[in-house]
Amino acid sequence: MFERIEQGEELQEIEALPFDWRRALLSVAVIGYTSGVVLYFALRLILGDQFWWLALLNNFAPYYFLPLPLLSLLAFILHLPRRYFLVPLIVLIGGLVWLAPRLLPTGAAAASGTTLKVITFNHWRNHPDLDAIAGWLEDEAADIVVMQQAYRRLSSMTEDDYPYFAFDGPRDSGSGRVLLSRYPIAESQSIIFAPEEDRGMQRAVIEVRGEPVIVYNVHLSQPQREEPRFSFGGLGFPFRYIAQYDESARNQQIRTLIDAVMQETEPTIVAGDFNTSDNALIYHELAAVMHDSFREAGAGLGATWPVTKVRGLPALPPLLRIDYIWYRGDFRALSAALGPSHGSDHRPVIAQLELIR
Repeated sequence: MFERIEQGEELQEIEALPFDWRRALLSVAVIGYTSGVVLYFALRLILGDQFWWLALLNNFAPYYFLPLPLLSLLAFILHLPRRYFLVPLIVLIGGLVWLAPRLLPTGAAAASGTTLKVITFNHWRNHPDLDAIAGWLEDEAADIVVMQQAYRRLSSMTEDDYPYFAFDGPRDSGSGRVLLSRYPIAESQSIIFAPEEDRGMQRAVIEVRGEPVIVYNVHLSQPQREEPRFSFGGLGFPFRYIAQYDESARNQQIRTLIDAVMQETEPTIVAGDFNTSDNALIYHELAAVMHDSFREAGAGLGATWPVTKVRGLPALPPLLRIDYIWYRGDFRALSAALGPSHGSDHRPVIAQLELIR
């Protein structure tokens, strides 16, 4: 179909193309989404976590790059102008450069001194099968195990493999923070942050071949406030979580922990459920005084939470890494990996550390 348009004495023939809704919508999607990703990272850089909604968005930062390859491919298939498939690729490359240090495998280092296999696991007090956990701990043959929301009776179920234990929790409760060890526990004390939530940390001194090693078993508060900012009409998780999101109490607990750790003069392990994503800005305050074993010797995003199927939700991979094994002093990480959830809503973290002094 051609139209004839008269301009003065000249006649021009132009093709009247039909309007293509697919191309138009994709153009808007490419411009809108790519601009949104760039805007988010600019706000993250400038404002950090000053606003609750930006702090919430920070937790999921790596996932914002996932749609970009698809948008770029569709722009190429539908023959959009070159900029529509090049710009998403450029932003994607920037994201890969940012994520590369944590995605690439580091390879296991060879040990030359005393090694400690450490496990941290929030096994969830609603866990239906303690026998499975006890059997798994026996098979793992770790040296030190720190557990959160764990039942005290696990100590008797695993005493043949872990003859030393310390329990930290409410007196009227059978669950709390449990420390299991193959080495003698010289002392143990409790530091409570939020009694109503049973949130706090357990500090212990373990004698490893005559050398003291400090171990913190940590379970921090969820980043939530009591009253939601707005209502989602009775909808539950994750909508209620969004409405109540607030990092202030948890961040204060992290800074209290950092102050305590900086006072230690012996090799120190700090492990547990931090309820803190490694994409949150507060993570960098932890990383400034300790080494993250998974970041040092693991590979991939290492997400440990949530294991959705135990909450009756569709079985999706965990999204956030909130469980850690940190170390400070005369240690180095040889390897780090995740274990199976065994019915918990968390995956455990397993690290091999070498005592190098």
